[in-house]
Amino acid sequence: MEHGARHNEKRPLEAFEYSILRSLMPLALSQRTLFLGVSGGLDSVAMMHIMHRLVPYLDCQMAVIHVHHGRGSATQEEFRRGSYDFVKSLCKEYQVPFHSNFQPPGTWTLIPEAPLRAEGELREIRFKVFEEAMKKAPPSGNPLLTLAHHADDLLETRMMRLIRGVGPQGVQAMVNYDGKILRPLLTLSRNSLLEYAKNQGLEWLDDPSNENLEPLRNWMRHKWLPELESRQPGAVQRLGQSLQALSEAGPNAEESWAEGVFSGPSFSRQFYLELSVSGQKRLLARFMRQQGMKNYSQSHIEEVLKRLDKSQKDFTFSLLKYSWKVSPTTVTVTPIQR
Repeated sequence: MEHGARHNEKRPLEAFEYSILRSLMPLALSQRTLFLGVSGGLDSVAMMHIMHRLVPYLDCQMAVIHVHHGRGSATQEEFRRGSYDFVKSLCKEYQVPFHSNFQPPGTWTLIPEAPLRAEGELREIRFKVFEEAMKKAPPSGNPLLTLAHHADDLLETRMMRLIRGVGPQGVQAMVNYDGKILRPLLTLSRNSLLEYAKNQGLEWLDDPSNENLEPLRNWMRHKWLPELESRQPGAVQRLGQSLQALSEAGPNAEESWAEGVFSGPSFSRQFYLELSVSGQKRLLARFMRQQGMKNYSQSHIEEVLKRLDKSQKDFTFSLLKYSWKVSPTTVTVTPIQR
């Protein structure tokens, strides 16, 4: 790693950096503040270095948000404190603002006392921390959350959704930019980021929990996908390309009739009951996605299908942290406040 401050000025770009700049130029990021989620791992450290090189060309600013995940094993807590110190020192070196939910020597905000373990819980906490940090930004800064997801992450997410059971809409997953989140590395492989980081002399921290093969994503990342690639060279790239093609075709395959059926957090029960079973499943999947329900799967759709098949006119049930209120004419969902 270079020593001394990395001054935020225009310097000649490498071909790898310039390719990312070209993809970002049409997004009109001028005068915005990019809040980078930086854990201290390879992906986010590479993103931080790249974006620090690019922001002078994009005419924007950057800041960093580091999330401390709270209590855990002694090894986890030692790593998390080390990650905090590491990212904070990086921000000092790059001369960019640093934000975190952790206050030394050992307190943090937005984290429950019980250790977090499930991937969904950890992700939900991260986004709460991101949101709170960005609220403190000056309104003139027009903050934009910027994350280091890359092509391998996208493939893993799509494969996990297919394993859980989804239709074509389930492979759409993450996008480069949706107006709320920027993912400048999404088309790049992890290997290309690793090569870039090594060439730049960057340092990063490897999370020991990533080596645990118990979580499905870790097993897929460290075991299944490498074995697939070893058995059939090029298979992982082609698999990603195939899923991307399905994703791009997905919106065109959805029925146009759904537009007039949804009304905010509600849809017409009468119209729903007139559809075939496959049509009902597609309607439910689209509705759940539009309502922002996280991690819904085919089993959740089947559960709603079973509930709505009742002849009962008025009833309620809970699913995916939402309350579903069913009347003879409409189905309405409301988030359950915890």
